[in-house]
Amino acid sequence: MYGLVAQGVMVEYPISLPLLAKRNPNTSFVRGVPLSTYADFGVVEVTVAPKPDFDPETTQVALQSPVEIDGKWIQRWETSPIPAEQIEDRQNQKELTVRTTRNQLLMSSDWTQLEDSPLSEDAKTEWALYREALRAVPEQDGFPDSVEWPVAPNA
Repeated sequence: MYGLVAQGVMVEYPISLPLLAKRNPNTSFVRGVPLSTYADFGVVEVTVAPKPDFDPETTQVALQSPVEIDGKWIQRWETSPIPAEQIEDRQNQKELTVRTTRNQLLMSSDWTQLEDSPLSEDAKTEWALYREALRAVPEQDGFPDSVEWPVAPNA
């Protein structure tokens, strides 16, 4: 990764060698050429610092503008807490997704409880118990992050 520095300040990042060549048609910008060759143009190499360890459920991470540290340009990461309302929105979305799946499973097994269902009474009872377990999914510990789905009869 490359950047353009003017008077000790990063003015453009990232910048590619083809873009530099387009802006400077009388100069050849090629990978593999020592970077010092391009020093007169303000081109510096930028190293991206390793991404920090973080909990994606509660923390967000973003790349920051490169800074010069000990003569080298480094692009660092910044971590910050995810706002509580965003965490709540994510949790609500997870719940909605699980409930939607549960509801689809219930609808696809509605036929098993109809009076004219071809199932035996024992089979209807098995399906009724399965459907009861589906309705109880939101009451499981760990819902909606960890759901143990009941197994449909004859599955």
